[in-house]
Amino acid sequence: MTEVMQEATEHHSKAGYVGAFVFCVMVIFLSVYLSKHSLVNEIYYMVLLLMLLTGFLSMLICELCQRSSPLHYMVFKAKRKCLSGDKKHFMRTVLWRYAALMLPWLLMNIIIQQHYYFLDTAFVFTRFAFANIAWLVAFLGVPYITVTLYLRGDAKYEFNDYAVLTLLLCRALMFRLMGKSSDQSLHVLRNRRSKKLFLSWLVTLFFLTLMFRFLNVELGGFRDALAVIREDSFSHLSFFQQYHAVYLFFFHFIFVIDVGIAVVAYAVANRWLDNRVRSVDPTLKGWVFALICYPPLNSGFTGQFFGYDRFPTQQVVSSEWVLMILMALILTCFFIYVWSTVSLGFKFSNLCHRGLVTSGPYKYLRHPAYTTKNIAWWLDYTYVFSNGWAFLAMVVASLIYIMRGVTEEKHLSHDPAYLAYCNKVQGRFWPDMAKNKN
Repeated sequence: MTEVMQEATEHHSKAGYVGAFVFCVMVIFLSVYLSKHSLVNEIYYMVLLLMLLTGFLSMLICELCQRSSPLHYMVFKAKRKCLSGDKKHFMRTVLWRYAALMLPWLLMNIIIQQHYYFLDTAFVFTRFAFANIAWLVAFLGVPYITVTLYLRGDAKYEFNDYAVLTLLLCRALMFRLMGKSSDQSLHVLRNRRSKKLFLSWLVTLFFLTLMFRFLNVELGGFRDALAVIREDSFSHLSFFQQYHAVYLFFFHFIFVIDVGIAVVAYAVANRWLDNRVRSVDPTLKGWVFALICYPPLNSGFTGQFFGYDRFPTQQVVSSEWVLMILMALILTCFFIYVWSTVSLGFKFSNLCHRGLVTSGPYKYLRHPAYTTKNIAWWLDYTYVFSNGWAFLAMVVASLIYIMRGVTEEKHLSHDPAYLAYCNKVQGRFWPDMAKNKN
């Protein structure tokens, strides 16, 4: 355990930066192409999936090349015991794990394709993506498991293997339903690793569906902004209107990269990348403060009771030059926000501990994403200063993010490596340059 933690602490992956660069190139190329050609929804969605797959493969190659040479696996692990022994037993193991790998994806796919919440038009791309992911897992599952067991079948990886835990859970549930429950099966159902597995799949179901939805929305906004810039009438707009159009271009562009990295991270977790879930926040408080920041809770609850845009307000800033300065500062904040996501790379997640990252903005601040996002909101929504209730609602929104950071740290503090990181980087929401021992 100590060896794995030390590896996660010292390894500074560049995979997120490589993925961000690939997404940048592909998004611009795709948007320019779509400005001249039209694609039906199915083809357009397939192109988006290919873009995500290309970004993932580029991140994967970067990560594997950084971690160890492929020659190491070919030369030093060519004689695995699993293949030198009973090959039939090995294949049975592969097939059972394949079934365990397919089960959660099939269940999630059924929920997404059938539940009324996901039948909304906002989730059209989400339904399309999950249906194709299920086919991709079905097609590549057996080769992936075979190669993984052949080259990385060490005991330290098997202890928390998702497939093994899924099989044990299914076996325990079957005994329970058949009335043959034993102390061993009850222990499996109550085991913390089993609870972690269940919660991690809930996190994947909730956040991956949202990330697909956000990706489609942000890419659409980026395409619209690019179309405005490329129009012949753009040169006839005022300088402020041109500036605002360019601002929207970079705004949506930044979040396309952010959500693209998030989709890859949520969809892929395995022993090759050392980004499997080590723990999930088990507290109700942690889940509430995380989920309340996302749909449907941020509109169905937060927006209803603490919506800072639900009160009569008026624009406080009217000077175009001041507004342009604010837009530049907002983009700077969101650039740091996305830099945080890129730095996390494959370890990006909510509510889950998938390994410690101390590079990028995390070298100076423990919660750079929350800080910069809230600063950007206060710079953007200056109209809240014209109404006391709107201002109070904005304060509540910021307090929610503060509590979100606090609950995350309470969860992560069970890891000694994170405590050492907190001792080194003492700025939680604001850099403490005098105390950061970098």
